Amino acid sequence: MAAPNFTAGDVMSAVRSLLNDSAGQYYTNTVQIPYLKIALSELREYLELSNSPVTNYVEAILTIPAGTTLISYITTPALPSDLIEIRQLWYRPTGTGPYVPLRQREFLPHWQDGQDLYSFLYWAWYDNALHLPASSQINDLKLDYMRQIDNVVDENSQLSLINGQSFLNYRTAALCARYVKRDKEAADDMDINAQTSLDRTVAIESKGKQAIQTRRRPFRQGYKNRGRF
Repeated sequence: MAAPNFTAGDVMSAVRSLLNDSAGQYYTNTVQIPYLKIALSELREYLELSNSPVTNYVEAILTIPAGTTLISYITTPALPSDLIEIRQLWYRPTGTGPYVPLRQREFLPHWQDGQDLYSFLYWAWYDNALHLPASSQINDLKLDYMRQIDNVVDENSQLSLINGQSFLNYRTAALCARYVKRDKEAADDMDINAQTSLDRTVAIESKGKQAIQTRRRPFRQGYKNRGRF
């Protein structure tokens, strides 16, 4: 399996070679960084759309005080700053017993309003925040979620993207050729190579997921549960 062991500097060095500027006379790191950030942003979205394993993350336990009904990016405790989408929530009374999965609802059922509950039972996501029924005890919450990956600050920034370097090389080179050199022909060629690289990456990951057994839900099961109390 490929290892995520490359840096932003590795990508920018490859870009200079692709654009026939190995000496770095025109395509310095300073020139390239904005375009590398754009390419990285695009790659993130592609990987998130294809549910790439590299975007999946199991978060450490959050300790939720009694009476808490909302957790956002700025509350205490706070949601992980790299969270894009929650896939599954698990709860337990703090420090005791196994974790139990919680069920998601579009909105919390109103029969829970004002009730003295020990467990959360359900959760809902709206207004960019996690909403829970108030519990009378302290609980531990574990999140399985889709995360945003990596960021580029300078040439030393580490990129933890398995099989992602080839796309970043070609796509960054295409952006530089198109918007710095104003060479549309070269940019189009690089974009073709970038798309081919991306297709390979997605195909490799899809092949790897074929061994994962998935239990299919009955037809229209989501419709049956929608809005139920």
